[in-house]
Amino acid sequence: MKTETLEGHYQKAVAKIAKNPTDRAALVVLELCEEVQRLRALHTKRKAQKNEPLDDDCEIQFGGYKGERLADVPDDYLIWWASEHSKDELQIDAGFAAQPKKAIARMKLRFYDYVIKRLEGGEEPAEEKLLPESLPRTD
Repeated sequence: MKTETLEGHYQKAVAKIAKNPTDRAALVVLELCEEVQRLRALHTKRKAQKNEPLDDDCEIQFGGYKGERLADVPDDYLIWWASEHSKDELQIDAGFAAQPKKAIARMKLRFYDYVIKRLEGGEEPAEEKLLPESLPRTD
């Protein structure tokens, strides 16, 4: 019995959809392939190492989404979180606060950098683009 890879099924479905955009079977296969990828990603979540930049596969270590992959945390939550935290204050605490506040500030600073980068589409942080007018800026 021959088994095809997920990629093979995906490529065939894409080719069928290119020929016939209403091919329901191909659309279902495409949807299933994407769901399999999403489910696989759930098993790849990991805790970031100390001082390692965060990425989508890292677990969030605090808050209502604790233990979730960062990729699965909604943008609304990230926008809210960034509006509630000042990078300047986090940097001061990360540099000068007593433990454990210092360690927590360092973790939150890494999270802040991830949030800004993710919401800016992978570019270097630029808060002016990220935060709506109603949210405070950290200039």
